[in-house]
Amino acid sequence: MSKSPQVLLSIEYKLNSVIDIVDLGAQTNINTNVQELTGSWRFMNAQGQLAPTQNLGEVVYSMQQVEALKVGASQFCFSIN
Repeated sequence: MSKSPQVLLSIEYKLNSVIDIVDLGAQTNINTNVQELTGSWRFMNAQGQLAPTQNLGEVVYSMQQVEALKVGASQFCFSIN
């Protein structure tokens, strides 16, 4: 069995505009919480609705000023993405 070629790159980049959604103060400012941020989105999507995190992503993207969101990993509560 052959494997596909892999390329590993190391890139250093300084982000200038990051929203830290892990921060409880930031969560309060945007009227959200950990449960909403880590909840299951598949059921909502199956109902034809966007999950709160998808709405947040659309709003942040439309601002065209934020380079990244610092968010917690839903499966590993102490991990950061």
